[in-house]
Amino acid sequence: MTAAVRGPGLTLLGELADLTLDSWLDQPRLRIYNAEQLAERVAAEEADVVVVESDRCAGPLFERPLVAVCSCRGDPNNVDVAAATAAGVPVLHAPGRNADAVAELAVALLFAATRGVVAADGDVRRGEIYKDGTIPYQRFRAWQLAGRTAGLVGLGAVGRALRWRLRGLGLEVIAYDPYADEPTVSLEELLARSDVISLHAPVTPETTGSTATAMRPPARATSLFTAEATPAWSTGAEARAVVVRGATVKARPAPRTRTAGSTSVR
Repeated sequence: MTAAVRGPGLTLLGELADLTLDSWLDQPRLRIYNAEQLAERVAAEEADVVVVESDRCAGPLFERPLVAVCSCRGDPNNVDVAAATAAGVPVLHAPGRNADAVAELAVALLFAATRGVVAADGDVRRGEIYKDGTIPYQRFRAWQLAGRTAGLVGLGAVGRALRWRLRGLGLEVIAYDPYADEPTVSLEELLARSDVISLHAPVTPETTGSTATAMRPPARATSLFTAEATPAWSTGAEARAVVVRGATVKARPAPRTRTAGSTSVR
């Protein structure tokens, strides 16, 4: 097991099998095995079951007589599922495993974007409370969230976990997700109605570079934030475009739109 697992689940695994635990988080430097390195390590341990988080599971690994490969990710995109299927090796994964944690981070990013928390903190630390002859209230005055509308692009595990948190803050929450089991609004309506937008859509041929990511009038959002994994991200009031999980969002000119973003391990 190279995944960072703890708690009752780890105890249970130890009771079910001889467990070799070598978490990537416990290494002095970042260590992520490629397929060849992982296969060598599995052979050395004579392992029957492999539990990973980011190590690449492909090629030579499936030449081993494995019972199963477990990817501790919502989407097992580090596993060559086709190769595993051909080798008759089941692939297990953990949908929504950190949905609550990501949703909590999204709420933090929402406050950071709407209230200028990071910039204000920087002013205090630099001793620039009265920067340019102004007081913080002049520079960071903002509207309250209660009574505003939040739009969620994607209503999977993270989107649903975020929705009830935002409702608890007094926001009306609408969502766009063509695959959701419950009714949602169109993307155009979401952009037109939302004061803040949070994006939680996976990278797929359908979402990458799609019109679902174009943000332009009549879009009215003043804050754009996300807690999902992002290949690239532009932040700050000067942002003209952000790349969110492989899809371009054209934001309205500064200072109309504020953005905040972070990367989460999935």
